[in-house]
Amino acid sequence: MCISQRTLKRWANNPTPDKRPPATIPNPDSFISSKPINITKAYIFSLTTYQSIQEFEGKRLAIRRGLSIGNIRKKFNAQYINIDSDTALIKFLHKNRTDGIIAYIADINSAYKALELPLDYYNQENPIHASLDAFVCHKTEINDKKMKEINKKIKELSSSGKLSSLLKSVK
Repeated sequence: MCISQRTLKRWANNPTPDKRPPATIPNPDSFISSKPINITKAYIFSLTTYQSIQEFEGKRLAIRRGLSIGNIRKKFNAQYINIDSDTALIKFLHKNRTDGIIAYIADINSAYKALELPLDYYNQENPIHASLDAFVCHKTEINDKKMKEINKKIKELSSSGKLSSLLKSVK
């Protein structure tokens, strides 16, 4: 089974009974990953405009429970509030119970659409975190071969511009 690095991180922080979190696997070197296919960015969404994420230092920031976003809780000084879903994050923000919410743009965009609301302000030039999306598999002889095929296809799609089009179509 191949899964994205972001999903792997999510499983590590939010284990479920039917999926073994990677953090429990004794040898993390037993994984291989593809070339990155995308950069996924997380932002602070706010009801007011801001220039820099430093404006939120020490303030109340809501984040989806179990989502690490690059260990943001350790890297950025704020009063974190854990919320169970992306739609609940937005509702929490709109009730002025937090100064901002931290979320990956792809995830939160779906929640805003579900609530039929426009995106709240976020500074596109100043993400709070960026991570590379790639396919990750257990390291086996078969998966090594498949990963070489995947990397070849990623290179072809990237060179032709089709990867960018494909990624835009799934947002």
